[in-house]
Amino acid sequence: MRLRQRFETRAFTLIELLVSITIISILASLTVSGVGAAKKASRRIQCLNNLRQLGLAMNFYHQDSDGFFPLAYQAGWDNYITDLAPYLKTTTFNTGWGEQRLP
Repeated sequence: MRLRQRFETRAFTLIELLVSITIISILASLTVSGVGAAKKASRRIQCLNNLRQLGLAMNFYHQDSDGFFPLAYQAGWDNYITDLAPYLKTTTFNTGWGEQRLP
């Protein structure tokens, strides 16, 4: 008498597959939200640093110009940013609102 050999293959059931996909998607969403929060924090830190640099430049200008702050509006193309340019690390500026990109 010949015995049949039964080959049982172990495979994922539908429930196990759905549970594993759910766990992976939850972990992926947590990772994506963490990256978004890190980007937001880095933008905030960069903005605070820019404001700090402008404040320091304004203070140095105030010290060098006998207690006067730069004028907000001047005739021609000059404004307070061009007056503060020697006190800032950069000398290139945007020429208008159209070139600035908001987050």
